[in-house]
Amino acid sequence: MVTLNLELPENLKQFAEQQAAEEGFQDTSKYLQNLVEREARRQNKLRELEADLIKGLDSGPPIRITPEYIAAKKAELHRKHGGQP
Repeated sequence: MVTLNLELPENLKQFAEQQAAEEGFQDTSKYLQNLVEREARRQNKLRELEADLIKGLDSGPPIRITPEYIAAKKAELHRKHGGQP
């Protein structure tokens, strides 16, 4: 692992220390590392979602989603998976 120096205003330093203690982190450094890791995962999920949305848009001609369409799809799922509508 590498070291990263970070300058924060006093109020953010105190906030980070308080959050680290409240969330049970060993120290503020571990808390900040966790924040960065969570943000990296969040951004990866957003990229995957965007790719899936684009794939869906490119998957064929559009269809009109109506209450009847949704009811039919729900009924189909219940038939396939043995649930009750």
